[in-house]
Amino acid sequence: MEVVIQLRHLTTFAAVAETLNFTRAAERVHLSQSSVTEQIQALETDLGTKLFDGSRRKLTLTPAGLRLIDDAAELLKLAKETHSVVAEAGEVVSGRLVIGALETLCVSRLPKLLAEFHRRFPMVELDLKTADSGALRSGVKSGVMDVAFVF
Repeated sequence: MEVVIQLRHLTTFAAVAETLNFTRAAERVHLSQSSVTEQIQALETDLGTKLFDGSRRKLTLTPAGLRLIDDAAELLKLAKETHSVVAEAGEVVSGRLVIGALETLCVSRLPKLLAEFHRRFPMVELDLKTADSGALRSGVKSGVMDVAFVF
């Protein structure tokens, strides 16, 4: 039997478990109290067990709810870490950058800039070409160079 647990239900469960109050949990997760109640009921249905006991005046966790607290926290932490790692992977800049510059700039000004660029974007292969101003402009126009530094 496949059990599917939705992360939003776990987030809502964690808020209710922490506050032991559906109204305060609803405020915390920015939902209506009825939505929080529906999500907890859906989670209980998915798991096949009650997570909260509201039979007394005070809301308490059942043994199953107590058991789920640590697992929910771990799953939510893992989901957040996974989101961060995937987002960072999507932001990785890579490829080849062909840079043209006058020889005087290559010697005097570009070393620091290129070192910093390489530090920030280590997956980018830098290809530095020296030429005169006319050749540099032509190189950028023709697409042979991605960028050129001239006076």
